[in-house]
Amino acid sequence: MRGRGSKDSLLASRLHPEDLLSPELCATVDLQALLASWSTAAPIRTFTGRSVRPLDIDPVTLDIVDIAHGLSNLCRFSGQCRSFYSVAEHSVRVSRILPESLALWGLLHDAAEAYLVDFPRPLKQSRGLGQLYKLAETRAMQVIAHKYGLPWPEPAAVKRADEVVLATELRDLFVLAPPGIGAVMPLVEVIVPWPPEVAFREFSHSFQQLMPP
Repeated sequence: MRGRGSKDSLLASRLHPEDLLSPELCATVDLQALLASWSTAAPIRTFTGRSVRPLDIDPVTLDIVDIAHGLSNLCRFSGQCRSFYSVAEHSVRVSRILPESLALWGLLHDAAEAYLVDFPRPLKQSRGLGQLYKLAETRAMQVIAHKYGLPWPEPAAVKRADEVVLATELRDLFVLAPPGIGAVMPLVEVIVPWPPEVAFREFSHSFQQLMPP
């Protein structure tokens, strides 16, 4: 794999918390104490038996099997869609509409959710709670990008592909939904959700195809 270095080598490239938190929140939160508490928070046990601190991930503890397993069992939209639809399937669909040079970024763009779960967009965009989640998510994604040799930050084209797939999901997975997000129109293909085992298989196969040895 083309990932490089250790956790220590990431520190210089990480975003400062102030880049993601409002001035008001920065003024009321002891950021140094917050990050220190994150680094000592209890770890979670993963599918492969690894121990991962989701708020302060060490790249050595990452395993693509854990990521694929977690995302394939994690439902999008807080489970409020018509049937189970996994983050893993969403990620595969984003990957497939991107050029090959960006397809791995598309596949892994939500990989942090394997450890931090899928936070609903309204909560992500909220002040306070949403900002703290975004800080944790961004820190985790920087580690994941470094581990798998992805350029940082996430390319704008990946975000656009994410919005196109989201528009398609809103059309196909809800009883009442807008045809798109603003000017974003959905894909022609209709989504028929995969069960978790299929999502796991498709995600894993895509990773094997896209990740250089």
